[in-house]
Amino acid sequence: MERLDAFRVRYGDLQDRLGNKVFRNVLLAEDEEPVNMADTPNSMEKRSILSSADAWRNTRAIRNAFAHDAFIKMVERLRKSEPRLLIWPGRTQMNY
Repeated sequence: MERLDAFRVRYGDLQDRLGNKVFRNVLLAEDEEPVNMADTPNSMEKRSILSSADAWRNTRAIRNAFAHDAFIKMVERLRKSEPRLLIWPGRTQMNY
């Protein structure tokens, strides 16, 4: 569970830094004022920095789902009640 939580935090930090710092600074360096975070992925896609603005939004939505404690609690309940559901193909057990 600690590994999942560590991944969640690090992935969230990475996406926040890219979106709030890197992408914003790219726009400012090109004398374009960032309007809002919803439009920034489109600007990055136009510059070929992102291959897809929609994919960025989808990964952001996944990150947001992971960020909520309810998701972590659900995984913990699954681990206790149905551990076989949390095993990836080719693995026989999960390391928590």
